[in-house]
Amino acid sequence: MGETTYLIDSRTNVIHQLNPIGAVIWGQLVDAKSVADLVALLDSAFADIEREVIQRDVEALIDELLDAELIVRCP
Repeated sequence: MGETTYLIDSRTNVIHQLNPIGAVIWGQLVDAKSVADLVALLDSAFADIEREVIQRDVEALIDELLDAELIVRCP
């Protein structure tokens, strides 16, 4: 919907809202091999944002998605 992406957890009926950057991360989870890959992708797309900020934000979103059991870590 617009620039907001919603994830619906069918197990709990909880709706999770992602901002545009979160939506980009969500869309790249299938192809990205690591958090470092996600950070590199966003760093090249958003040159005006410091890499450390991108790193922190990516890690925070991944942690939230893991905590909500919307994603799992691959071995």
